[in-house]
Amino acid sequence: MSSFRTMIAAAFICAAALPTLATAAPTTDFVTRDVSTTGLDLASPRGIAALKQRVRDAAKTVCEAANAPADLLSDTVRACRADAFRSAEPDLRAAIHVAETRRIQVSANSR
Repeated sequence: MSSFRTMIAAAFICAAALPTLATAAPTTDFVTRDVSTTGLDLASPRGIAALKQRVRDAAKTVCEAANAPADLLSDTVRACRADAFRSAEPDLRAAIHVAETRRIQVSANSR
């Protein structure tokens, strides 16, 4: 009987601890935004600069959405923008590479 009471008491203690354990785990929500390359010539410096500006604008937007309005000028938000831009750099480089190396091949039968 004593072991049954101990088991019940342990169950109640575990049940009481569950909400604490559930709230202790940090949550990571990501705010994302797609950046379009439509209308940009990524084989030109002007097109690349325009795409980088679009990425910076998107980074600003997602960081503002992910932080409280009072924090918008904080170092945290500036760091968020830099991290967001860095997170897009592989896709940015890939899009530029594709544009720079894109070739169209024209073939004809020889006679």
